[in-house]
Amino acid sequence: MLEQLKALSADHFEFDPDAINWGAVGSLNSVAADLRKITDFLFGEGEHAA
Repeated sequence: MLEQLKALSADHFEFDPDAINWGAVGSLNSVAADLRKITDFLFGEGEHAA
């Protein structure tokens, strides 16, 4: 999964950087929020902090 995410990131998550729009920004922010929830859970940070 990490390798897939790295490859997708290197490809700008399949968004054209010269044609980025607010919809793309919103989509990527949603993905980033989900990843933050996962890492917070795994590392005991954020709302999962002891």
